[in-house]
Amino acid sequence: MVDQTVSIDNMPDSGSKQNVAFKLWNVLRYDIRDKDDPVATINQSLDLFATCLQAASYGRKTSL
Repeated sequence: MVDQTVSIDNMPDSGSKQNVAFKLWNVLRYDIRDKDDPVATINQSLDLFATCLQAASYGRKTSL
């Protein structure tokens, strides 16, 4: 019988800007301190994701 092993090497969105931003956000979000207000914490996390998405989409000028 023929070997029927299936291997997926590259999902369509694995290199997408959104996925890159999500992976970056997932690493950096642990450095965010929780606020007293849960909504402020959520907004801070969303701001971080937006920054990651902007960096992944358009690049980012460095301060170096």
